[in-house]
This record gives sequence, C-alpha cells and structure tokens, in this order.
Amino acid sequence: MLAMSILNFETECREIHGSWGQLNRLARALANRTRHERQQIRETYKSIYGDDLVNRLKDAAAAGISPKLCAALSMWMTEQHERDAVVVREALDDQKGDTNYNALVEIFVGRKSSHILLIKQAYYRRFWRQLDQDIINIEPPNPYQKILVALVASHKAHHADVSQHIAKADARRLYETGEGSSGPIEEAVVLEILSKRSIPQLKLTFSCYKHIYGHEYTKSLKTRNYGELENAMKMVVQCIYNPPDYFAAVLYASMKGCISDEGAVRRVMVSRAEVDMDEIKREFKKKHGMELRDAICDNIPSGDYRDFLVALTKNDGKENEELTNSMKKLQVEESSSGSGQAAVSNFKRKPVIVIVVGMAGSGKTTFMHRLVSHTHESNIRGYVMNLDPAVMTLPFGANIDIRDTVRYKEVMKQFNLGPNGGILTSLNLFATKFDEVISVIEKRADQLDYVLVDTPGQIEIFTWSASGAIITEAFASTFPTVIAYVVDTPRSASPVTFMSNMLYACSILYKTRLPLVLAFNKIDVAQHQFALEWMEDFETFQAAVNADSSYSSNLAQSLSLVLDEFYKNLRSVGVSAVTGAGMKDFFNAIEASADEYMETYKADLDKRRAEKQRLEEEHRKENMEKLRKDMEKSRGETVVLSTGLKDKDERGKAMMDEDEEDEVEEEDEVFSEDEEGIDEDEDEEVGRFSF
Repeated sequence: MLAMSILNFETECREIHGSWGQLNRLARALANRTRHERQQIRETYKSIYGDDLVNRLKDAAAAGISPKLCAALSMWMTEQHERDAVVVREALDDQKGDTNYNALVEIFVGRKSSHILLIKQAYYRRFWRQLDQDIINIEPPNPYQKILVALVASHKAHHADVSQHIAKADARRLYETGEGSSGPIEEAVVLEILSKRSIPQLKLTFSCYKHIYGHEYTKSLKTRNYGELENAMKMVVQCIYNPPDYFAAVLYASMKGCISDEGAVRRVMVSRAEVDMDEIKREFKKKHGMELRDAICDNIPSGDYRDFLVALTKNDGKENEELTNSMKKLQVEESSSGSGQAAVSNFKRKPVIVIVVGMAGSGKTTFMHRLVSHTHESNIRGYVMNLDPAVMTLPFGANIDIRDTVRYKEVMKQFNLGPNGGILTSLNLFATKFDEVISVIEKRADQLDYVLVDTPGQIEIFTWSASGAIITEAFASTFPTVIAYVVDTPRSASPVTFMSNMLYACSILYKTRLPLVLAFNKIDVAQHQFALEWMEDFETFQAAVNADSSYSSNLAQSLSLVLDEFYKNLRSVGVSAVTGAGMKDFFNAIEASADEYMETYKADLDKRRAEKQRLEEEHRKENMEKLRKDMEKSRGETVVLSTGLKDKDERGKAMMDEDEEDEVEEEDEVFSEDEEGIDEDEDEEVGRFSF
C-alpha cells in the first residue's frame, strides 16, 4: 500500500513513479484523495520528474495499458474546468460521428457563468478553437444546439435568492406555451427562461408547475406527441430539477447497455464523486432496489477499473475526520474579538489610494498622465494602476494593468457582448483576483506614498457595479482611500450641467462612503472660480439659474438648496492636465482627505466591520450549539444538519396556496418584476436569445 501522507507529497510521488507496473495500487490510493491533494501530487510530480502525471496516464491509455483505468485516473487528476473542456471536445468530436448531447447537457446545465468562462478558456488553450462556434457548427442541426447555445452564452445569476411570483409566472408561461396549447412548444419562451433564470429559480419554477397543474413538467412532455425540441427539453429539465435522479438513471442505463454512451459511467462517477455521490447512491437504490456498488460489480468486468469505480462510491470516514477538525477550528473562544483587532491592526497609513473617476471627455486619462509626471518630478513615490480594459494605449506606464490579465476583445467575442458589457465583464473577472493585487501593494507599502488608479471612462460601470464596489472596499479596508472626481470645467459653465455634475458627485459619495475631491479640470481653457462661487453662495447660483426658465432650470434651482449642505463638506481644486497647474493644491487636498478618512471614515468602517463580525460570531455560536446537540442526539450516527430549507418550503407552499387562484399579471409587468427579482444587485446584462 502506498504511504499516502498528506504532508509528504514527494514521498508519494516517488512511490507513484515506481508503481506504473501496479496501477491498481495507484488507483486505490488516488481514489481517496481530495481535489486539493490531487493537485498537490500532480504539481509535485512534475517538479521532481519534469513530466505531467496526467499526460503519463493518457500516454499509458493510448499505449493500451489498462486504457479504461488510465483514462479514468487522468480525468480524476485533472482540474474540473480542464476536464470539462476535454469532455466537451470528445462529445463534439465523437468517434462514431454522432454528437454526445448527454455529456454536453450535463456540463452546461448546472455550471455557473464564471465556470463556463473557465471551460471556454481551457477549451481554447487546448484545442485552439472557440467553443461557442463549435456548438453552432454542429452538423446535422439539432434542437439541442439552441438549448446549448442559450446555456453557454447566458450570464444568469447563480445566487440562492428566488422569487415565488416569478416562479409561478414562468410555470404558467410554460403551461400556456406547451401543454395548454394545441401546437408545439414556443421555443423563444423556453430558451428565454433557461438562459435568464438561476438554477435555484428554475427548480422553484418546476416545483410550482407541479403544485399548480398536479404533475411534473416532464410528464407533459411525455404524454403528447411532441418533436425533437420537446425530447431535448425533457432531458434538460430532468438534469436541472433532480440531478441525483438523472445521474442514477444514466448510470443504470449505461451499465445495462441501454444507451450507446460508453464513457457515461466513467464520466458521471468521476465528475459527481465530490459533488452529490451520496444522493446518487440513495436514488439508485430507491429506483433499482440495489446498491450502486453492487451494480458496478455485477455489470462491469472485474479488474483495476472496476475497483477504482467502486472506490469512488465509498465513504471512508474522511467526512467524520474533517468534521472533527472543523469543530476544532470553529471553536468560539473568548479571544475571538482579539483576532478582529488583529485584522484591524493590519491597516496601513501609507500609501494613500487615489481612485480617479470622471465622465468620458472630462480629460481623466490626461489628468492621470499629469499626476504620474508630477510624482516623478516631485520625487513622490507613486504606483500606477489601470482598470480600463478597453483603452488602446496609455500615455503613462502602469505598474498593474488589467489588460495584462483580461483580454477585453476576447471577452466580448466569447460572451457576445457589446463594448460596455465587455468592460463590465472584464472588471468582474479582474475583481475575483483582486486580493492578489492588494497583497502586491501591501508588500510595497513602505516604499510608496500614493497609488493612482485610473478607471474606465464609462463612469457608471465602475461606480455602480458590483466589481467596482469590491475593488473600492478592498482598497478602503486596507489603506486610506480617496475618490477624485474629474469635472469638465468649460462644460460646467451651464448651471444645469453644473448641477448634473454635482448630483453625480453626491451619488458617488453616497455609494462609496469615502472622502471625495472635486478636480475642476481644463482651467487653462476656463477658470473654475464661477463653480466655487456657485458652491459657496446659494444666491449667486440662483441668479444664474433664473436666466433660464426651462423645466430643467427650475429643477436645478430646487435641487441647489438640497445640495447646499453637501458643498460644505466637499474639497475642490482647479487643475489643468495640460499645463500642470493646480497639482500641488490637488495633492494637498488628497492629504487632507486622507486625514479625514483616518478620523471619520475609518471609524465608521471599523464600526460596520465590528457589527458584521459580531453578527457572524452570534451566528457561528448558534450553529455550533445546534451541531453539538445534533451530535449528542445522534450518538455517533450520521448527522443531518438543518438548513432551514424545510421551513422555507412550507412557507413557500402556503404562499402558493394563497395565490393559486390569482391571475398572472400582464406580460410587461412580469418582465419588469422578473428583472427586478433576478438581476437585483447583478451587473451582468442578460440579453434575449433568438435563433
């Protein structure tokens, strides 16, 4: 038996290297390894022998050395998105000439948008092909294509929040365009629901369908003589509504030879072993009256491959060990508040983060260039970051550039997005790794005075997006952070335009809760004194507005009184990105804002952080107490943790009983509530798909 010590991967790799003649030992050992441990073994093996363990397994399979076992082991040792990319390619390029739609549906039905992006990237790196285009080019054309294109190109949310109203409305739409009509299913309605709704929302929709119409949606697809699209829909709905039941059926049919998908057993066992294997085993026994392990032994010839599949079904007690370790780690100590203080103590006084935002055409990028030049001339230790993925060239050098990480045009191409959608998605992808950016700056903190951050010209994409909030809060929780809002001074000479800029500045201050400095740019063209007078003297601005009697002027006149208090706590300077005028005043305003941040804003941030930590602490204590009671009651037996979902289901059922007789609102209202319920706080634009 291989010595599988978690802390000694080098020893394991040397034993693996010497056991190629006894693959059964290797298979039994690797079957019980976690994903992280397998990745460590793979990396360590390559560092020692200069060869990829997965490639060696594939070569062994190609050479006829236990081909099924080596193929299964290579899948088991591969990261999920890389494995999915290979499975997709094999499904599209089936040796028999037929596309394996079962494998494609299994992959894309339950995957998040972020994971689908990783699959696309891995697919392109490995095969130099575009996944979307390969699906569109499937020959001969098949109804599955339309469903797969909708799933691959979707940007739906995968959060757990669901809406009863939307679920009931969608259930009725499915009925009215399917079972309730005399013709075939309306493709546009089905594809729209599949591409826009999250998996939890779709499950609730199918539950509502069963509750309202007395049977499952798939039953209506079976009882009528529908076409190929309906048959495809039946499989997709089964995979969404009850994945364990679906995969149990696939395993049984494959082992009994009822389907021609020879790799189905290997694919399902490997891909679901760490996801829902226990649920699949329960469904398998309930439907077929036997254990999955026994079915594998009865239907697959004896050998190393069968032993590996059986090992994937076993529960070797690691869950109990991990639960014990987790209990030790999650012990609530009195000193936990001290750890919170330690986290706060990681806050650094330097460098000051300056996030530069501004409308398109305000001279923001030129202003950034001037700031960088000023830091060089004044021996100020600066660090520059570019967050605009769409900019072609920069007039200044950037230490950290989003374009080095995310390819804007590739994002647009892969997701079929427009310019704004491409920028937003690029920022979302970059934000997922922003902790690494913070780590880089932290390492250089003692050597820096300022970090200058350039943002996209489409100001709303950064200031009002989830990724913008993540980036801003990540900065503000570690360093003093100031927002610099660049204003186009000549354009603001109009009172209405000036008021529009001030309202936007107010919204930025409200959204970020950070100090704000107004930088009136282009003072070499028009001086900004008029703006300062309007901000300081209410009557002066009123006189300027009275010159115009339009509705917008009357509105600006009313709003000016509201913003009068806002101006008192605002710092503003006049600058020229061309001549360099006002740079010293700007940095003085930044320093004053940084001091204000330490005195006021940081205290508010610490207060909110402490409150959040207190709530998490209380929640952790409650969960720990429940877990202790459950373990005491179980006396060593399996513990089923209560998640509160049962109560939610009962409340949801009660709500459906009350509203069952209600008529569905007009279609326009359904769509408006649809977008509000599903895409709230989501910044990805979800488009309609037409085929």
